[in-house]
Amino acid sequence: MALALGVLTINKMPDLIYSNYKLPLASIPKTQGHGYYGAIAQTKDGTKIQCHVCGEMKESLALHLREHELTALAYKDKFKLAHKTALVSDKLRVRMIAHGKQVWANKTQAQKELFTTWTHKHGTYVPPPGTKISLETRNKRGNCPQQLLKIIEDFAKPLGRSPKLDEFRKWSIKNRRSGLVGSIYKTFGSWNKAVSMLGYTPRRNKYAYSKEYLLEMLRVFYKTNKRLPSKSDTKRGLIPDRSVYWRNFGTLKKARKLAGII
Repeated sequence: MALALGVLTINKMPDLIYSNYKLPLASIPKTQGHGYYGAIAQTKDGTKIQCHVCGEMKESLALHLREHELTALAYKDKFKLAHKTALVSDKLRVRMIAHGKQVWANKTQAQKELFTTWTHKHGTYVPPPGTKISLETRNKRGNCPQQLLKIIEDFAKPLGRSPKLDEFRKWSIKNRRSGLVGSIYKTFGSWNKAVSMLGYTPRRNKYAYSKEYLLEMLRVFYKTNKRLPSKSDTKRGLIPDRSVYWRNFGTLKKARKLAGII
């Protein structure tokens, strides 16, 4: 694969490009369609885009989708595209924008005011409640499933072993990408499951702490240091990691309260 000027050129399909998308992309099984989930392929000159169903190149897919008995919304859901994504080529989009500007310029002031009033009243498109973020949007944000696994894999290679969650969390915070851990949990359900998908054996905690032992650790720290134990103390290893307290008590603050050192 080649990366140039923000445009992905897939070598096995040299006449198509994937603009505004990031590697890796999720391939669609040949028996189910063409191209990649959550990405629209178009010709290099930007005049046509590819239909995921049959692979034909069209300037617009609006009428073409009738041949497949699909609505635009059903098509986007099937191939994990964002609902706001326009199913037209870049060149057609430019012409449509120019046409829209011309139509607006030809409107009277009264027509413009009426349109503006309607827009303010009804608003723009808003996804229905409970709508999930599309794979296309997640790809552009850099946290689709394939990208998350690639990030974990790249982090694990220098270690030469299965990575620990605490190690990855500290790395993500240091690189200002603290949201990665949350994305991994939302996508795969757990850190161990994500690591297992890469062929690694999840690393288990060497020590299993009882709740009473964890509370006693806080009391000892308080008596020794004459201050409340904090999040930074867990990072320095002076008390067990804060994730251990979160799993057992909800928060470190609640654990301190139960230990009687408010």
